[in-house]
Amino acid sequence: MSGRSYFLTPGAVDDIREIGDWSLERWGKEKTLKYLSDLHHGLEYLAANFETFKNNKIRDELSGGSGLLLYPINKHYIAYIPIGEKTIAVAAVIRQGSDIPSILQKGGLAIHRDLQDISDRIARGLIIPKKREIVL
Repeated sequence: MSGRSYFLTPGAVDDIREIGDWSLERWGKEKTLKYLSDLHHGLEYLAANFETFKNNKIRDELSGGSGLLLYPINKHYIAYIPIGEKTIAVAAVIRQGSDIPSILQKGGLAIHRDLQDISDRIARGLIIPKKREIVL
């Protein structure tokens, strides 16, 4: 991962848990683990290459003025922001086909509070960017 990393807000953690629960019920353990692994690897790729995707105007329209960037991984969009030269914060994981602008606007205050909390904790040295693993 080249020193890059990502942080998940509490909302993003909840989103991933819901994806895992839904997938486990519908597709079983093996496919769920594969999907979550693909999601994790996609997040690592995004963290390592987010500069490439920063100016995507189509994704800007989908983000509903939230200031968040969007990146597709499988059947979901990752709503994120860069929070340092080598770090991104994931605010939400939203199923493609959902009303993304409405979801991001509805959760806007909590999302921005959580993102600011992550940035502040990194700045104070309370959390240190490192490689993450998604576990089921």
